[in-house]
Amino acid sequence: MSESERQSFEKDFRNWLHSVAKDAARSLADMPMTERELAAKNYKQLLDPKSVFHKLSDPKRLERLAGDKASRYIVVETEAIAFFSVHLPLSLEHWIFRLP
Repeated sequence: MSESERQSFEKDFRNWLHSVAKDAARSLADMPMTERELAAKNYKQLLDPKSVFHKLSDPKRLERLAGDKASRYIVVETEAIAFFSVHLPLSLEHWIFRLP
């Protein structure tokens, strides 16, 4: 990646990030105070990422679905992180990017 391409990418990324932040702020502003406080409490859990993971609720089911392949992976459950854009009202989930 050339320097100008990298600068263009970073500018586009900052613009995207600003847009996502505005969308999240708008979603929070539209929530009733009790929902806003609950959302803030839930998102504060992400300050300690390992706290959102827990043991599998049904490891036998995973073994039935994946067979012996399941033993080659570390598998955990979570209810807190989405790695895709949801595009639903009041949603604060968005893509998670890593700069090259």
